[in-house]
Formats: sequence, structure tokens, C-alpha cells
Amino acid sequence: MKNLMSFLKSFLLLALSGGALLLSAQGGQSLLAQLAEEEKDAVNALAMYPEDTRLAILESSKYPEALIKMQRLQTQTSASFQALLADYPQSVQEVIWDVTRYPGLVARLVVEGQGARAAILAILEDYPEAAKDNALSAGMQYLPLLEDIHELDQSADAAFSALLRDYPPAVQDAMNTLLRLPEVLTILTDNIELTLLVGDLYRRDPALVLHTADSLSLEVARQNARELEGWKAELDNNPEAARELAASAEEFAAEYGYDDEYYDYP
Repeated sequence: MKNLMSFLKSFLLLALSGGALLLSAQGGQSLLAQLAEEEKDAVNALAMYPEDTRLAILESSKYPEALIKMQRLQTQTSASFQALLADYPQSVQEVIWDVTRYPGLVARLVVEGQGARAAILAILEDYPEAAKDNALSAGMQYLPLLEDIHELDQSADAAFSALLRDYPPAVQDAMNTLLRLPEVLTILTDNIELTLLVGDLYRRDPALVLHTADSLSLEVARQNARELEGWKAELDNNPEAARELAASAEEFAAEYGYDDEYYDYP
């Protein structure tokens, strides 16, 4: 989380650096220029997130009041979810947490599975093998808990939809993107002053902010590619290190049921 917070701050400050150029041309030392100058070494982290996420952050930053309301709703929903799990042992909580990370799986186990083994197995044909054991266990042994979680999800979805109803469609799309990245939403609201400044700048000169972001993204991508090639060359020259890395990855996957398809990365 610390690294992610540093990145998001860097992202916001990158936008401010573009604003500093604009305001300097207009004359006068601005708060935006000061902030960008103080934090200029941090902005190279921008390329961690893809273009669609960067756009969602910028579009959402124009509506800080919505971000704050969304964060409050998300915090309340998270607390309610934790309360549902609180009386269960850690082993059961881990099973449920694993099931919830697969999109739509809880809803399907409740609506289609209904505690029936054959129905659950049919559902799991649409999910990776890593999901099977925990989903089968949860669907057959903890259906009432899954029903409560499904009800909570539906209530949260309705609340978020009501909150966003009066915003333009593009803003709704951006906000929904951030809902899938709760850590981003948290950092935007924790650094609300920066978010406000970026939103103001993006309203006035979106082309400048986007151009600055895209240019830096390309440069950082090139730098990362060079570093990756160097890392690969090092592994090629050190077979023992390569074997240890592969073994560690396999152990991690076996222990945590890791599957790339179901994790979103910056």
C-alpha cells in the first residue's frame, strides 16, 4: 500500500506539473507550480497504471464530492462484510475471501447453485481450477453466509447507482472503474487537496494533462523494458537463481490459489 500511495501521489503531481507549465506561461508563482517542483522526482511512477485507469482518475478528480461519498459507502460496505465473517474461524474466512475475488461467483452460487453439488460444479466450469475447492466448500457448507454477502453486494450496488445517477455517463463509467480499484479511491480521498487541484486543472486544459501523462508513460515504459531485459540476462547467466525463482512462484501459486486472470494490476 505504501508503494501504491506513492504512485498515486506521483500521478496527481504529474498532472500538477503540466498545470505548472500552463500557469507559469500566464505569469506568477502558483500553488500548482510549487507542488510540482517539490515533488518532481516522484512523477516517473505514472506508467504503473494503464491509460484507461489514468483517464478514470482524471475524470473522477473533477467531482471530488462524489469520490468522498463513494469512499464512505465503500468503507461502510467493507465494515458490514467484515461483520458477516467475524464469527467464523480464520480458515472459513479465507475460503470466503477467495471465493469473493472471482467476479460474479458469489451471486451464481446463491442464485444458481443453491447448495446443490451438481449445480455448483456446472457453475465452476466457467472458472479456473484454482477456484473449485473453495467454491464447492462455500457453496455447500456456507450458503446462508453467501446469501448474506450477496444481499450486501446488491444493497451496495444500488447505493452506488443512486449516488452516481445524476452524473454524466462518462463520469459514471470513470467512477465505476475506481470502484474496482478501492485502493485508488482511498488514496484519492486521503489526498483530497491534490485531487481538487488536479480536477480543476483537468477541467481547464485536459489536453495538456493528457499529453504530459502520455509522454511520461512512454518514457517509463521504455525504461522498464530496458530493466526487464537486464533482469532476464542476469537470470540467463545464473541458472540456479532462475530455478529458485520458478520454485518460489510455484509454491506461491499452490498456497494462495493465484491466477493471473483474476487479478487486476496497475
